[in-house]
Amino acid sequence: HAVVSSDRVRFGSKSAQTSDGFGLTFLCTGQGSQYPQMGRKLFETQTVFRRALEQCADIVDPYLEAPLLSVMYPGDAEDSRIHQTAFAQPALFALEYAMAMLWREAGVKPEAVIGHSVGEFVAAHLAGVFDLESGLRLIAERGRLMQSLGEPGGMAVIFAPEDEVTPHLAAHKNRVVLAAVNGPNQVVISGYRDAVADIVGLLDEDGVMSHVLQVSHAFHSPLMKPIVHEFEQFAAQFEYFEPEITWISNLTGKAVEKASDVGAGYWARHILEPVRFFAGVTSLWEQGARQFLEIGPAPVLSNLAKRCVPKRSEDGRVTSFLTSIDAELDDWSSLLNTAAKLYCDGATVDWQGLDGSESGVLLRLPTYSFERTRHWPKAADMKSFGG
Repeated sequence: HAVVSSDRVRFGSKSAQTSDGFGLTFLCTGQGSQYPQMGRKLFETQTVFRRALEQCADIVDPYLEAPLLSVMYPGDAEDSRIHQTAFAQPALFALEYAMAMLWREAGVKPEAVIGHSVGEFVAAHLAGVFDLESGLRLIAERGRLMQSLGEPGGMAVIFAPEDEVTPHLAAHKNRVVLAAVNGPNQVVISGYRDAVADIVGLLDEDGVMSHVLQVSHAFHSPLMKPIVHEFEQFAAQFEYFEPEITWISNLTGKAVEKASDVGAGYWARHILEPVRFFAGVTSLWEQGARQFLEIGPAPVLSNLAKRCVPKRSEDGRVTSFLTSIDAELDDWSSLLNTAAKLYCDGATVDWQGLDGSESGVLLRLPTYSFERTRHWPKAADMKSFGG
């Protein structure tokens, strides 16, 4: 395994950002996007990716009931431990960290980061708020405590604006709350299953579409309260720093400026309060962000973000949303396609660094020069072509 280092990631500084906004924003995906074998092809072929995952495993394995890599890449096709909260959270953190390291090796670096729930821990680390070991220990303890809760609860996606859904929560005070605002017409509610079902039923009668989520627990709801104090005490032992690049908070939808804003109390609130993803993406777009790259295992946030902001700004700049990998596609092909799109959009890509494989072979163009001679048929010869 690689040597473990507690150094914070260095992607640059806010002072290096261009005057017309951000060059690239990383989207860090949250829980629910995980699946067995995610990133397996990259793990087998890309040295940087593999070493980063092994580094995470070295740190977090002492705090898990099973080795992280055995859960992410099980030999048994029926092994579904990756979906258990205690494993899903550190697995997503590790995969997204490894993906960020692979992109960094290719010279692709973010000037801003935003996560969604669990993904916020990765975003904070990439922004330099805490080192790798602190981030992994925080997310492992968070997952463990959530897994220990007995009441599973329920969650549902409601395809309606926040102000249209909020009045329905009043009748179920402290039983169902707003868990996330993902877009102008999409929110998530969370709480006791019967109360969630009641609200879904009432909205259905009004013609509002919804989808009940298959989740292990009611995240970002009062059902999380029994673990909040213990987690805050645990989080208090770590050191937090001022973000070195722009990091958009889930709690406010705005950039975090000071280290004092992201201490143990912040991460305790993070367990209970709603994810303000819509506000966060809107804030980034208003500041000039036009290029977003999801570093999670599936195109979840990129699809949500598309619904949050205009496709094109008044100055004609197109807003693009790219993904790193997708369960439906080959990992390496997906990554290369995205790298090509970034390159065409003007990004500098270190192709040698991106390839970084032990078995891959780079193909080069022929070394001979082309004659560049035109070959147009003469008018007298046109009859031979049916003219």
